[in-house]
Amino acid sequence: MSRLGLWLKVAVFSGALELRLGGEARSNVYRFGGRPLPLRALRRPYEVLFEPEGDESARLRHFSLALMNSYYEHLTSIEVISGVGKQRYRLVTRQFGQEDVTPCEADEEDTIVRLKWSPLVPAPGELPPLIERVLTADPPIDVLDMSPIPVKVSGTFGEFRKLVPAEQRKGSGIRFSCIDRTRVFLKRTWNISLTGSQFRIGKDGVDVQALSDIKSPRSVFGWIDDPQLTLDASMARVVKNKRYEHVREILEREIVRFQNE
Repeated sequence: MSRLGLWLKVAVFSGALELRLGGEARSNVYRFGGRPLPLRALRRPYEVLFEPEGDESARLRHFSLALMNSYYEHLTSIEVISGVGKQRYRLVTRQFGQEDVTPCEADEEDTIVRLKWSPLVPAPGELPPLIERVLTADPPIDVLDMSPIPVKVSGTFGEFRKLVPAEQRKGSGIRFSCIDRTRVFLKRTWNISLTGSQFRIGKDGVDVQALSDIKSPRSVFGWIDDPQLTLDASMARVVKNKRYEHVREILEREIVRFQNE
């Protein structure tokens, strides 16, 4: 699963109303509201991966995975700021397993994730407008289409994309339905270059993998998102169990209804 997708999950599980992506001073920045991350998660971010499941397990495990997934060659440091007032703290890490946590009292309440780039590579804010879209290249913003909260993307040149949840969209050629917490979004397309159906499957508002063998006309694409799906250890593939087959059946039925409208 992508770095951006994992941070989106942390935002969704935190109860955030939106996720904001941007760039500042050679950094990629993610901001979201909702419940702050607890201090123990900042001090020992990977401990939850080895603990029995609890009320906060899903959120804190995704935080651990998002943090681990953020380490890559061209980053000089990762900074996570979360909390309110005197309970606001800053986590700074430059290497896996070496986390430094210090108080960071401020009026701001949003959780802020800042990925700082090496001076040896181009950084957001130093690129022309069209190329600045590299901010959303991991993954392309379209794979966040199933996000249940708005995603706003901005850079040095201002906001250039706002992704609205499918539930809020209107227009001909679009169908959104919610069946027992399973969300389905379908859209007609006349892209003659498509070689088959184009569907994605997700869990908790984040794209996980493609569904390429659904029986459907080439003129339809979309996605299905189900919180009851099970992911394998990589968190990037859906386990093909009874729930998976049930979700496939829902998608096939909704495609038929969409085509008959």
